Amino acid sequence: MKRSQVLLLLVFVVGAVAVYVGVSGSPPSEHTQPPVPRDDPAVDPLIAIVGDPARSAKGREFVWTIAREGGPGAFDRIRSTVLHEYPAETFTQGQDDILLAAVRSIGLLAADDADASQFSLDGCSMEFWERNRGWESPRGAHINRMLVSCSIQAVGIAGTAESADRLRELREKRSASYLHKYSGDIVQAAYYLSVRESEGDAGLEAVLFEPFDYGVRFKEWISRPPGSGWHEWADATSRGPIPPEDGG
Repeated sequence: MKRSQVLLLLVFVVGAVAVYVGVSGSPPSEHTQPPVPRDDPAVDPLIAIVGDPARSAKGREFVWTIAREGGPGAFDRIRSTVLHEYPAETFTQGQDDILLAAVRSIGLLAADDADASQFSLDGCSMEFWERNRGWESPRGAHINRMLVSCSIQAVGIAGTAESADRLRELREKRSASYLHKYSGDIVQAAYYLSVRESEGDAGLEAVLFEPFDYGVRFKEWISRPPGSGWHEWADATSRGPIPPEDGG
């Protein structure tokens, strides 16, 4: 296997494991939420779980369950959890991972919820997270880049015609610096989109929740069109020195 294929395969396996552990060109909209004290009885149980580092594993499972079941209020619950202003003390990586999983899980809701779709599109920009992230991460500023990655993947998970348009816009209109950082996530999103288009929700859930099996399927996808075209493009954009930062 080529080095570039190995790198992309690693991106996919890490992304899939993150399920368990965790673009448009228009200006992103605001999605701020007022802070809620953690001991307030009105706090959503999901927010309370994120605020408790001892329950990180339960939180990852819980957030995906909410997204899979959908229904009225599902997106609002997950959005409020992601944007909640948690106490100032530094999170553990386990708590971070719940919120990264939450951002990816919004893709399951975006096919039927315009607000969820817009949130994922807004999250493809670093500036959105710099303005709206309400917690301090042990990963430092790198958490914003990870949140952008999860948002890009969520666009593909949504599996809509708009998803295809937005991924093309990311590929064709974003800066060299942006593509150098996120081309692997764009390819991963394209893979999710392809699976959802060809195999429906059942196929998508298989690749989301069976990471070791889906790594093999991804390797097959990039070996022939359309996956090979995405792979070759990502390989070309990620070569060479990192272009100057542009805020993306």
